[in-house]
Amino acid sequence: MNELDFYREHSAMTDPGRFAAVWDTVNPTIEDMAAAVLPLVFHYRGDGPFAENGIAEARIEEVNLRYAEDMLACIASHKPIEPGAVRLPHERMVGCCRDWALLLVSLARHHGYAARSRVGFASYFAAGWWIDHTVAEVWDEDQRRWRLVDAELRGPWVMASGQPVNPTDLSRDIFLPGPDAWRLVRAGELRAEAFVVAPEIPEPSLRGIPYLWHNVVQDLAALNRHEMVLWDVWGIDAEEVNAAGATLLDRVAAAESLEERRRFYSMDAFRVPATVLSFRPYAPVPPVEVTLRA
Repeated sequence: MNELDFYREHSAMTDPGRFAAVWDTVNPTIEDMAAAVLPLVFHYRGDGPFAENGIAEARIEEVNLRYAEDMLACIASHKPIEPGAVRLPHERMVGCCRDWALLLVSLARHHGYAARSRVGFASYFAAGWWIDHTVAEVWDEDQRRWRLVDAELRGPWVMASGQPVNPTDLSRDIFLPGPDAWRLVRAGELRAEAFVVAPEIPEPSLRGIPYLWHNVVQDLAALNRHEMVLWDVWGIDAEEVNAAGATLLDRVAAAESLEERRRFYSMDAFRVPATVLSFRPYAPVPPVEVTLRA
């Protein structure tokens, strides 16, 4: 199977299941697909207080949904889905960047596009910082290239520097997939300290080298059609940062072909097991074991 055919196939995470007919109604251009996904998710940290938006606190658990079919079922339970139609905050699923990306990848694959999630860092949210972020990468057949697409961005977006951001064709100097970020930091071209989940979160594991490490593992899984919840941990990601692991990640970050990425993913250090540990980003509680669908 060649690379594009590989990314045209659904994973267990992106298969819309009984909601495939909903995706049928979307005009299959990259721009229209991104617009269809945009109103479906309410960011659990970035879109405002739950109470002010009519969302019960217990709905925070929606952020742990990992399969597109379950996510679409959740969204439909709040209001029937009309892709692209305006939805009030309480009519959306509580989620995060990973969910916009996953839904777009699901929609794009449904319409025959090669598409994949990319886990990395964006520089367009806060000046001077690279913020943990996930976007979709969709193959543009006409232009014969991959386009980075951020389905979370609403309306025209301008960085603090004045640089405009095109959400359906992100410049590759403002979004870095995990391996690219790792490689640039290891080469001394960017500071590890600038890479964070959020500038205001002081937890050491959520910034710098430990989190760069985490996103290399997450991105490799996504490139192997295992689009994981961002707070899942397994394999080498459960280890403390160490020199041998860093050297191995250097090799992963340098991989360019699907064949190389598949070979690294076959290693116990990186392959997603049947059961993973999943943390909760909104509460200081122990991680829970989650058994994944085949």
